[in-house]
Amino acid sequence: MKPAEHGDDHNNTSELVLTRPMLRVGWMSDVGQVRELNEDALIALTLDFEQGAEQQSVGLFVVADGMGGYAHGEHASTGAARSVAQQLLRQLIAPAIAGEANRAPLHELMSGAVVSAHEQLTRDVPGAGTTLTVALVLGDSLAIAHVGDSRAYRWRDGELQQLTRDHSLVARLVEMGQQSAEESEYDPRRNVLYRALGQGEALEVDFLFQEFSVGDRLLLCSDGLWGQVDTHDLARVLRDGDDPFAVCEELIDLANNAGGPDNITAVVVIRH
Repeated sequence: MKPAEHGDDHNNTSELVLTRPMLRVGWMSDVGQVRELNEDALIALTLDFEQGAEQQSVGLFVVADGMGGYAHGEHASTGAARSVAQQLLRQLIAPAIAGEANRAPLHELMSGAVVSAHEQLTRDVPGAGTTLTVALVLGDSLAIAHVGDSRAYRWRDGELQQLTRDHSLVARLVEMGQQSAEESEYDPRRNVLYRALGQGEALEVDFLFQEFSVGDRLLLCSDGLWGQVDTHDLARVLRDGDDPFAVCEELIDLANNAGGPDNITAVVVIRH
């Protein structure tokens, strides 16, 4: 599926405006059928608070898939996910709850948190790396910062859209027209990343800002899920399930039934 466009105009993201999204959230991570250690990490956090006469909500969700050999990948993914969540709670969510105006645009805060986690990972776990996809649900809006090949999908009105762009060698070849999407599914280099936290010095972070309306469903997942379950089944399970935990469980079962060669992680957010 065609990923969302990554535009440069972030003027509409400079302020965090909270309304009341009714969020139902589920999450699950599984080691799979082959690996001995789960190097994926996830965070799923929703906050409800009173602001004036209204109850407000915000959701923060992170999926990371670590690389770097035994234990190193686990430390990379867990450390990066925690670092980003802590920074966004301190710099973005806590001030919003206190009613303080944001001093920096949203894309700068989110991208800066990812870059800071990258720098910390490079210092603390040299040689390791991780993907990272972080999503903020802000009222009827969805903001995503992304590096690597973990993915964010949005299901809406019967259509599943891949929001993020894979930073893998094979995905780049497809984008350049040097390989077809069908050929890419069987390319042994499909898991080779050209962009990840902990790898290289400078890091470029993709940022996108999307509408997240009533009835929309968000899926964050590692490649252990999307690499084994086709988009038709992803869309079907998201469409038919009302319990986000049950949706995660069914998706992970599908990946394991397909061989489960990698760790499998899913976070599902349903807006009512």
